[in-house]
Amino acid sequence: MRHYASRGLLAVLSAFIALTTIAGALFVVPTLPPDWIEGSVFIDYSIPALALGLVGVLSVVTFVLLVLRPELAGVFAIATGLAMIVFELVEIGAVGFSIVEYGMDEPVAWLQVVYLGIGALTAGAGSALWQATAADRERIARTDPSGSAIRH
Repeated sequence: MRHYASRGLLAVLSAFIALTTIAGALFVVPTLPPDWIEGSVFIDYSIPALALGLVGVLSVVTFVLLVLRPELAGVFAIATGLAMIVFELVEIGAVGFSIVEYGMDEPVAWLQVVYLGIGALTAGAGSALWQATAADRERIARTDPSGSAIRH
């Protein structure tokens, strides 16, 4: 149970992402105005809601792995962060860049930027944890199912 700093940061980020993306997928995205996605590749908000929900599920898995299998949590954190970034970039392509659309003085306009940053921070912290737990993964790989070390 080492790597407390990166695990702690990832626990906070994963919990935040899980709560906000799952709530967004269930309660916010389906209620958005249909005219926002006119002219985009989406005919309705079903696919965006599912994609946002998937980001939330990845973050829940990351959170659980931080407790149960921290040596695997890093790769899931990287996937969560990258999924968040991809979601935001597709959103910007579909509905526009909020800061440009609403102006920098509108707080809600910063959500895309904030979530891009959170995605990058999550992927970066996941990469740090993945690198820091390399020795743990190697030790586990050299251990047979009974728990005794395999001698080479």
